[in-house]
Parts: sequence; structure tokens; C-alpha cells
Amino acid sequence: MELIIERAVALFYLIAGLSCIIQARLWIDLSKELLKNPNSLIRWSIQFLPFGLIVILGHNLWVPDWRIIVTLAGWLVTIKCTLYLLFPKWSAFILNWSDTFLKRYLTVGGGVVAAIAVILTFMSFTIV
Repeated sequence: MELIIERAVALFYLIAGLSCIIQARLWIDLSKELLKNPNSLIRWSIQFLPFGLIVILGHNLWVPDWRIIVTLAGWLVTIKCTLYLLFPKWSAFILNWSDTFLKRYLTVGGGVVAAIAVILTFMSFTIV
């Protein structure tokens, strides 16, 4: 079960990271739309909360190797979705960011996520 979760998380973040790099404009528009409309943000959070919960319930490994990244990702998704569900306006400050800064933030962030995901993908598919 842990291996399936590791592979799913690795591939999900690889695709999401590349999407942030390639489609930054769409991610900017999505972010602003979600932050302006708490109903959409709550729906989005309800969709992603099970992802985080599955990771922390099925892969809650606090070990000193690469697998801890998967566990941390699950906890971060769960915490973020919980914050959005309980306090939908907690990140409204992002609406004040310029499109240029937000594009740079998403592109760099997407690059970091994709790079980490490449390592996770390699590790999860080569170590059997």
C-alpha cells in the first residue's frame, strides 16, 4: 500500500508541477477565482482533503529517508485543506500579489515541486 501511495503522490506532483510551469496563466486565474469565491474554494478543498488523508493514514512514515517527503506532502495537503474549510479567507492576501509576481511564484514553485517529484518518481519506481 505504501508503494502505491508513494508512486501516486510522485506522479501527481510531477504532473501538477509541470502544469504550473507550462500553464502558469491558467493557475493564476484559478487561484484568483478560488480566493474570490469561498464556495469554490470549499469545493476544491473537499475534493483534495481525501487525498491528504489517504496519504497520512496509509503512509505516515517518519523515517530519515526520501519517503518522509511523501508523508510531509500528505500532512501539508491535509492542513491546507482544513484551513480553507475552517477559515476560507486565510490566504486572501494572495489577491494583492501582482500577476507578474504570482506567475514567477507559480513557475518557480512548480519547478521545485516537479524536481522533487522527479526524485520521488525515480525512487518509488526503482526501489522495489
